[in-house]
Amino acid sequence: MKLNFFSILKGEERHTPEDVAIEIAKLERLTDIYQKEYEVAQEESVRLRQENIGGGKVTSKELESAREHFDDARLDLEAARSALKTLNEKLKESVATEREEKLNELESERIDFKNELLEQKKRIIKAIAAVQALQIEIYGNSGGQVILEHEDNLALHDELERLTSRMEHPTFHERKSSSELERERLRQETIEVTITNLLTGARSNFKEEASV
Repeated sequence: MKLNFFSILKGEERHTPEDVAIEIAKLERLTDIYQKEYEVAQEESVRLRQENIGGGKVTSKELESAREHFDDARLDLEAARSALKTLNEKLKESVATEREEKLNELESERIDFKNELLEQKKRIIKAIAAVQALQIEIYGNSGGQVILEHEDNLALHDELERLTSRMEHPTFHERKSSSELERERLRQETIEVTITNLLTGARSNFKEEASV
């Protein structure tokens, strides 16, 4: 299990919330291991000291070795816990920063869509004008009723399908709708919920990788 969270702690490079969440999931697992090692080392150190003060035969080398092992386990656990606390703080900062940047980006998109819609309306106006001009040419006015037979409706349907099939995707409507949905999602989803979702996904993926 390789961890790469030190660069996150140093804060010299920018990391995505997903990157931080993955390191947290790994470090949580390592902290559990350190906790068990600490408990075993503590139990062994206490056992030897009890034996020593109780008249048993324990050498000073055994006592010193047990103490060193216990100290190492304790320091590893403290380091892991401290790093875990800092990583969770970094994750919250990263999520908040990314959320703010995304909202600003979506707001800029909203303004761009508003301006683009004005241009799209010009296309609609030209298309309507072309139809009305054709009605004037045929009926003498733009309010003339076009009577379509069954075959005409089929032809109209086919032409509409042909035109829509040539549309470039995502269309203006698709892009605008997607942006609006994302903006609404971010507004409703709290930072805490985002963090919970990220950690749940990171822990799940880590468990799957570990089981392979």
